[in-house]
Amino acid sequence: MITIKVSLLLREKLRETETEIISAIQKELGRIGRCVDSRELEHIPFDADLEGYIEGLRLDIRGTIWVDTSFEDIKEKRLIDFLSDGEICLELLLDLLTLLEEIS
Repeated sequence: MITIKVSLLLREKLRETETEIISAIQKELGRIGRCVDSRELEHIPFDADLEGYIEGLRLDIRGTIWVDTSFEDIKEKRLIDFLSDGEICLELLLDLLTLLEEIS
């Protein structure tokens, strides 16, 4: 009998959920068809220390989601890197999707 730890199963589900949300954000940005300025969002769903530096979101020709920033050393950063760096959590990622769905 093979024993699988519940934590491993939950980690896999979490990765799948992250992938699904990122894919949905890509689709929303594709639907919108332009860079979304952060001022169009009700609030900036990133770590509180970063909120003032987030300028917009856009999709490149390859489907990569980029976040434009006003950091002196970084003008753009992939959304997936914000996630892996712990600067946006799964709940805020889902919040971002919800905000994008509200844009006409």
